[in-house]
Amino acid sequence: MDKMMNKKGQFFALYLVVLTVVMMAATIVFYHYQNEKVQNSLVSPAPLLELYDNKEIFELQEKNIIYVSAKEAKQNHGWGSAEFVDSFKTIFFNYLLAEEQQDFRDFLFSDLKFEGQEIEKSAFSEPGSQIAFFNKVYPREEIKMVEGDGKKKLKITRNLVGKHFELIAPKRANKINFPVEVEHVYEKTYLIPEGDIG
Repeated sequence: MDKMMNKKGQFFALYLVVLTVVMMAATIVFYHYQNEKVQNSLVSPAPLLELYDNKEIFELQEKNIIYVSAKEAKQNHGWGSAEFVDSFKTIFFNYLLAEEQQDFRDFLFSDLKFEGQEIEKSAFSEPGSQIAFFNKVYPREEIKMVEGDGKKKLKITRNLVGKHFELIAPKRANKINFPVEVEHVYEKTYLIPEGDIG
């Protein structure tokens, strides 16, 4: 009797494996069949995910530029004085234009929408146009010392900057493509206490 039960158990396990494989194959075949019949193509969200990843890297680079500039200004003039703020502004804007910040600028200038206008990356081929843009994105009057928790903190603001582009499905014969417009805006204010600079 036990042997009979064991054989039934083995057969049932084999039956479940075969049934699972058949169902998976049927699902794949049905998916491909339906995909051929549908009249439109779906867009991939990959560029949007890439945007979020690149934005995180951009903000890390931005924070690093701010901290390095503040450390240098502090060494030159001490923390919190008017001379410190002026020195920080000069150092900070020089770092934004430095050769090693090319990736930072590439992200900022690509697919750019600023103050309601789409701006081509080629518009920033000259350092003068880059400086004018940075003066709007990081307004000098917003770079200042403020009081917070009984301590002087450096405040620096990045104004609202946008990205605008389209997600387009791969072209396929007899398919209707519906491009999806993406508009992503971001801004940030940093409040940096002296203790964070080192």
